Amino acid sequence: MKRYLPFLLILFFAAPVFGQSKKELIQLGDAAFMNGNYGSAVYFYRKVVEHIPGKNDVTQPYEIQNNGGRNKKNKSSDSTAGPSNDPKEIYVTHRLAESYRRLRDYNNAEYWYSKAVTMPTQQFPDARYYYAQTLMNNGKYQEAEDQFELHVNEASNESMKKLSENKIVSTAFARNPENTKADTRTYWLDTSFNKGESSFGINFFTDESVIFAAARTGNTTADPKEDGRYTTDLYIAAELDSGKFGVPQPFPSPVNSPANEGACVLSVDRSTFYFTRWSPSNKNDCAIYVSKRFNRRWMEPMKLDINLEGYRTMMPMLNLDETKLFFASDRPGGQGGLDIWFCPIDPEGNIGTPENLGSVINTPEDESSPYFHLITNTLYFASEGHRGFGGLDIFKTVYDEEESIWKNPINLGAPINSSKDERYFILSNDQRSGYFASDRNPCNDCDSLAMMNPHCEKIYGFQKESIIIDIEGYVYDAETEEPIMGAIVELKDVNGEWEPIILITDENGYYKTELRQGMEIFMKAKKTKFFADAASVNTVSITETTHLQQDFYLRRIPSGEIEIPGIEYDFDRATLRPKSKEILDQLYDFLTLNSDLVVEIKSHTDCRGNDLYNLRLSKERAQSCVDYLISKGIAKERLIPQGYGETEPLFKCDDIEKETVKDKQEEMHQRNRRTAFRVVKQE
Repeated sequence: MKRYLPFLLILFFAAPVFGQSKKELIQLGDAAFMNGNYGSAVYFYRKVVEHIPGKNDVTQPYEIQNNGGRNKKNKSSDSTAGPSNDPKEIYVTHRLAESYRRLRDYNNAEYWYSKAVTMPTQQFPDARYYYAQTLMNNGKYQEAEDQFELHVNEASNESMKKLSENKIVSTAFARNPENTKADTRTYWLDTSFNKGESSFGINFFTDESVIFAAARTGNTTADPKEDGRYTTDLYIAAELDSGKFGVPQPFPSPVNSPANEGACVLSVDRSTFYFTRWSPSNKNDCAIYVSKRFNRRWMEPMKLDINLEGYRTMMPMLNLDETKLFFASDRPGGQGGLDIWFCPIDPEGNIGTPENLGSVINTPEDESSPYFHLITNTLYFASEGHRGFGGLDIFKTVYDEEESIWKNPINLGAPINSSKDERYFILSNDQRSGYFASDRNPCNDCDSLAMMNPHCEKIYGFQKESIIIDIEGYVYDAETEEPIMGAIVELKDVNGEWEPIILITDENGYYKTELRQGMEIFMKAKKTKFFADAASVNTVSITETTHLQQDFYLRRIPSGEIEIPGIEYDFDRATLRPKSKEILDQLYDFLTLNSDLVVEIKSHTDCRGNDLYNLRLSKERAQSCVDYLISKGIAKERLIPQGYGETEPLFKCDDIEKETVKDKQEEMHQRNRRTAFRVVKQE
């Protein structure tokens, strides 16, 4: 709720303000600006300009003069005149533009930046960048691109130059119609949610309810004479049926307070509640609190130790097993602005040291409102630094366990995202619907606040149409790459919720079938006289119409034996060494995949030693392999142990004796001491 302002402070100064000099007005504006009270800053800076009512609340520069209680317009700064040379007027123009931008009042920000860029000053070297940004926020993508290109050549440093280069890519992204999802419909929630000045920070509270923050009449205040509409409280709405909700009710005391409460998350066991609380008068006094539930009552909230004095720590979110607490913060050690951080949580509930999620997710601009979708292990968050439509957009990413990195974030596209700001995104378990907050439409209920922030946040819902997920591909001969007609392709849901799908390839070796959402699928292609091939497909995280491709390559079953390299035994014994078991584990996987094969396990020795002894030892070694595979779960009937001693050497003893190099002789003996398998039958 950082946009909401201490308007009583404005009213306090309103009476004497006309008797103050331009210098004093600027000082008052600067004091408010430095404290993050941008609405108050606008109020004072606008006393150095003349207000001209209009659709966009635009204003024109003017010089305050005390002349019989009337203010006269300075001709040098009239809207028809050229840029001002007055240092104070130049300063106020830039500061007014910046204040409106930080209020996210992009219409006024665009207007004042359009004037500011005609008054270049070293004090505000990158005004053109922010002018381009406000153009983008207002959906003027081509104009924004033109300004970003100009800024590339005049940026104050390499970092700002890089930002403009990235934004040029974003303007092209925003204009691309492919980034608008035709299967998604967004809608404004009714007034039970969007009553009052602002509504935001929505999250699922329990399986049957949602929670959100709102600024509205009746909220908790320190002064009973205040109506509460400029402070924020948390509200809970119970779901009645098919996405419809009952009348939202205030969160029980003592969580709601005269301060501002915002984004929050409840633990799975419903005993621990993390939420954001901040001071109405100081934007940096923003911290995460926790309240415990005891005897059906919420205890007095405690500020977490992870909060850092002088910096914002807010928007808590838990992962699936509640071993991590995600949040947003502008503390040192990040990439710039607000970043997404997390803290480990041990089994006793102790919260560890904050860690930044890194540069794949965080950028020099703001990232905020993390949301962890528990079903798909997907992290959603808002960012204005990644490629998008302007302002804050919603992105998603997943953690790659093998690489130990977060994957590159993906923009959710329009209409969920727009040229304005979207954040506080949440998603249903079936990924078909959800909610988010946006300031995309003018606020008609903001009363006096609308003068300072006509685009206050409201809560929106979205619904996705039925999507199509299908998979297709070809089955080939791995050696000839010719398509295989009549191959069987099996698809099995590993969770056992859906019946298996059996397909047969056509004359071109082609297959195709539709899939459902939320499936983890094991696929196998097989054909008589071929070894099978396998693959896996996961549709759990798919949220839009998707066409999958999976080809298979089958190897012909040879008539002879296939060596199993790496099988080793203890000297003069049939005991398998640990490395041999690792090799046999691979054979187990192969036999599990090719469940229609009966195989002979063949063991051989070299030609040294007694023939009968070698034959007995090889049989014992073959039996050791079979016993191990049976212990793993392969049916006994599918395995035939057979020892061949020295009867089937790869190198005859005479040939080995003719070899003059000792090492070469030993290598030939080793090759003869082999274990192999041969396909006896295919069911």
